[in-house]
Amino acid sequence: MRERFIKTPLWWAGLLMVFAAAIATSYVWNAASIDRHAHQMAELRARLVFNMIQTTRSWIAGHGGVFAPDSPELSNLLVREGELHIRLSSLKPINPANAPNTWEAAVLRRFESGAREVVEQDGAVFRYMAALVVTETCMQCHAQQGYQLGDIRGGIQISQPAERVFEMVVPQHRTNLIVHVSAFVVIMLLLGASLTTIRQHVLQLERERDQRRKTAELLADKVAELEAAQNELVQSEKMASLGRMVAGFAHEVNTPVGVAVGAVSHALESLAQTEKLLDQEEVTEADLRSGFANFREASSLALSNLNRAAEMVASFKRTSVDQASEQAREFDIAQLIDDVFLGLRNTFKRTAINLIADCPALPRLQGPAGALVQVLNNLLMNSYLHAYEEGARAGSIRIGVRIVDEQVVIDYLDDGVGMNADALAHLFEPFFTTRRGKGGSGLGMYIVYNLVTQVLHGSLQCASQPGRGLGCTIHFPAKVSASVGPSQAGIHRDKQAGEVK
Repeated sequence: MRERFIKTPLWWAGLLMVFAAAIATSYVWNAASIDRHAHQMAELRARLVFNMIQTTRSWIAGHGGVFAPDSPELSNLLVREGELHIRLSSLKPINPANAPNTWEAAVLRRFESGAREVVEQDGAVFRYMAALVVTETCMQCHAQQGYQLGDIRGGIQISQPAERVFEMVVPQHRTNLIVHVSAFVVIMLLLGASLTTIRQHVLQLERERDQRRKTAELLADKVAELEAAQNELVQSEKMASLGRMVAGFAHEVNTPVGVAVGAVSHALESLAQTEKLLDQEEVTEADLRSGFANFREASSLALSNLNRAAEMVASFKRTSVDQASEQAREFDIAQLIDDVFLGLRNTFKRTAINLIADCPALPRLQGPAGALVQVLNNLLMNSYLHAYEEGARAGSIRIGVRIVDEQVVIDYLDDGVGMNADALAHLFEPFFTTRRGKGGSGLGMYIVYNLVTQVLHGSLQCASQPGRGLGCTIHFPAKVSASVGPSQAGIHRDKQAGEVK
């Protein structure tokens, strides 16, 4: 069945459609998140205007004046500056013009039942309405209506066009689209190239088998060709792993970038509101501090998310360069493990599998970091697919690092389903898999073994029993860097929270 799939390009369309559906689902989910953020920003904007009106009204009332929040001058100014419309209404209006319409009357009755604000989108209009609670400064004008302190005497409605609300997040939608289209194109190119290469070599292997049956004297040449084909298949598997990493990083980077764009937009609005306050003849320190606090909070949120995106991009750069090359370089093994966890976060974050790194303070090393990245990636994906049944089971994967007698020792342990002695004996054989017919290539552990023994010049031992997980111990020479100090001490990444501890 697997070979038939590989040899039939028309069947590849189904796999491409699955990836397209996953990318589309991710795009729709992110677009909905962006729209929810736009609603939250519009609500915050309206609440800020309402609080400004309340503060101004209290200040004017305290100085013997009367402030009308829906006065033509103020309404015209807000319409001109931000297309905001303000209206005061009450179930007991002094001014007949403040009699509520149907929607306002329903909201005012909800206020009397305990609600204090209502936010709704009515077609092309985004409405926000907050209750006006009777205070001591209100009694001088409204005592004759029978109000007491704490009663609801009406509400202020602040409405704005819905199109203006969604204009704030147009850049985020554009970024969301670009990221997902780019991820789709990259995945399709890598997947198409990998399937085409595998198909070519599968067909080639079949022709070679037929030819070996016909002529025994060409056996040695065909064995050499088969080994070359296996090496190319290994490279294809490595490219598929890089493709998964690209998709995961694209999905993870989109979130902090989107949040940062929204936060900057909110910061600019807060700054504009504060500047308007400065244009007034009188302004309180509390108003200014409130505006500055909003600006500071939004700026801090944008900075933290941009820093997070920058860290992800730096991690992606390190791991992508490493996986594309097997050249030696200086590296921090704790940081390398953390980069591997981050690259696979999109795969593990919807599971109940905890990824734990136990890496004490160690010197920086010199060697083929790309090979070590590929080894850890394959071990983690092997556990995800086999030990935890594609994330359906819960558990923990622990990676410990130590240096013993000038050897780096990596202890890898999962608590998954484990395997019997027969499966363990064939673990490092090429094309051996317990998931035949379910997409398993049988190359993951074969690649791990070859990278450890041939590139890292080390050794690999594995032990397992059914129901008791898989344990692997890797030894390779420790080439300590002479120019740089020790690495960071102790990393624990919780894949669900995405924090480094």
